[in-house]
Amino acid sequence: MFAFSQNFIRKGRIDMRWFRKFWVVLVFVLVVLQGQGFGGEKEKIKISKQNIAWSTAIANGLSYIDLNGDGEKDIIVKGYRSHISAHRFSVISFYLVKKIANQKRLDIISIGQLPDKEEYQLFTHEGADCVLRDFRLIKIKNSGKIYLIKAERYLPAEKTYAEKDIVEFIIYELQYDDIEDRFFFNKIGQFKTTQKYCDVNVAFKQELGI
Repeated sequence: MFAFSQNFIRKGRIDMRWFRKFWVVLVFVLVVLQGQGFGGEKEKIKISKQNIAWSTAIANGLSYIDLNGDGEKDIIVKGYRSHISAHRFSVISFYLVKKIANQKRLDIISIGQLPDKEEYQLFTHEGADCVLRDFRLIKIKNSGKIYLIKAERYLPAEKTYAEKDIVEFIIYELQYDDIEDRFFFNKIGQFKTTQKYCDVNVAFKQELGI
């Protein structure tokens, strides 16, 4: 009986050592995978006055900007829509210039990704008094990526275009989908101002310096 107990204890110790080794390896694998972008929360990008290296508003008409860093100037189209009530808006769309053999093709850059909601155009929201929704393109320091920022002051039924309220900033990063072989703007973060604004372009200037 004593010999049996000794063997059992020795076996138990061996099993425990293997158990500990298993957990060490498992933790290591999880850390590596998270560092490679698998599982866990994606790295958060902090947008502030201090770390914005470049920015631009989106002008009416055609704009030519290399969005994905391949040396080709991509195309941004912004068209104006007047409205009899003075609550006008503009429509914005993004097109990537892609080389296919010896030809060039325009690929639309979506906002979001299927199977979730996917949009192919952005709409500003402009009142006679203030702009309630507008956009900026930026680059941050130590990164070559392009980010799209939407600023929006929501308009509840009891509010007017001329009133001030909190502005929400939503941040999108230009990302590549290697399965579908295309680029899209993916939402990666959002935050709200503590100060209230009538015009979101004033919020862009005061909060982010752009």
